[in-house]
Amino acid sequence: MQKLSAMRHFRYEQDFCNVTTNSIKGGYPVHLHDYTEITITVSGTAIHNYAGKEYQIKCGDVFVISGDIAHSFHSVSPDFLIHNVMYRPDKVAFPSEYIQKLPGYQALFIIEPTHRDSARAWLSLNEVQLARTVEIVHKLDEELKTREIGFEGLTYAWLLELLITLSRYYTFSTSEKAGGFLKLGETIAWLETNYHKEFDLDYLSRKAGMSERHFLRMFKKSFKTSPLQYVMNLRIRHACKLLDSGKVNISEAAHATGFEDSNYFSRQFRRFTGLSPRDYLRRISGSRS
Repeated sequence: MQKLSAMRHFRYEQDFCNVTTNSIKGGYPVHLHDYTEITITVSGTAIHNYAGKEYQIKCGDVFVISGDIAHSFHSVSPDFLIHNVMYRPDKVAFPSEYIQKLPGYQALFIIEPTHRDSARAWLSLNEVQLARTVEIVHKLDEELKTREIGFEGLTYAWLLELLITLSRYYTFSTSEKAGGFLKLGETIAWLETNYHKEFDLDYLSRKAGMSERHFLRMFKKSFKTSPLQYVMNLRIRHACKLLDSGKVNISEAAHATGFEDSNYFSRQFRRFTGLSPRDYLRRISGSRS
């Protein structure tokens, strides 16, 4: 199986994204890659084999594909054309706190791809939405090709606009199954803002409109962790940012992120960062001096 690397598939080694337009006449063999890919079908039809399952795709269909998923195309119609937008999440400094608060982003980029085999609720754009999406892709591609002064900033901006626009379109989806993903997405987006509050699994599952068992199963499949660990990670991540700011002490950071017991905070902080809060502060101070 072929593995495509950003080091060889992107225009330049330092690039964090790339755009290609392909007709892939005759199909494309099974492959995977070390970047995230968004495929946007501009015209025609094809069979998309994704993780061993086959899906008929048509004009307007959008698939989000993470790097560890094998996929291919076959039975391609003569007029088939797709835009591939590829980006390296580890190289893109997205304002993650913002986009992760968008239910559509959670549903389209995280939840739907992990449940595609059972739900078949990917994003399908109407004519107006597709035209706007293609316009953004062309702007992104133009910046990457011309590489005029400041292109890095505009490349970043167009890629972010694409992700937010597609997330917004998914929010407007009328699909019943997409609606279920959006309910879960709304719950995750709520967690991103309310991580410091007290709540339990029953509260979260009711918020998502699911039984506890179904919520837990969907959550673990989507995020590869439990809701408890997800929230704990959020709390520690925000505690680190507070400590990084230099405006709060350890006790204040603990309280602001939902920890009433400072000892428990210290244990969890060390577990997630490998350092005690005090050692973490020392390291920050050392890097600033």
